[in-house]
Amino acid sequence: MEKDYKLAISVGIIGGIVTTIPTILFLLAFFTSSDLWGIKMVLPIIMFVVSFFGTIGVGILAVYYTRPLLHTMMDVIKVSGIAGAVSGILYGVILACVSIIWQFIYTPTPNSYIGFSVASSTIGIPLYIIFMAALNAFLAIIGGTAYAISKSPIKL
Repeated sequence: MEKDYKLAISVGIIGGIVTTIPTILFLLAFFTSSDLWGIKMVLPIIMFVVSFFGTIGVGILAVYYTRPLLHTMMDVIKVSGIAGAVSGILYGVILACVSIIWQFIYTPTPNSYIGFSVASSTIGIPLYIIFMAALNAFLAIIGGTAYAISKSPIKL
């Protein structure tokens, strides 16, 4: 495997771990107390912002670390897309594991809208992982190409 792809995969792994930190914080806040409704309402917004900008940052870091190895814009798109896809796969897998564990810890009440079924675990989780990989690859490509256009002497 080429060195630029190895670096892109390692940046994607780091980005996937970093983007799941707010999710874990949200679950810890949810389980600690029921009196923290303000935090429970703000943390999903923080989760979205960190995931969005973290994924764009994954593309930027992938291009930054592989900049001497990149010669064309297609190289930039490949490297940042791979890093974003790896980040999305890792993010999706961790969220899938958390959602499965969640069902054993959380007992739904008649008024709650959170439910679990065999179809959502067998069909929904792989589709969710594929969706997160595609979304993160797209956002990483945007970040990587923006960085390459602004900072790197790469041929368009």
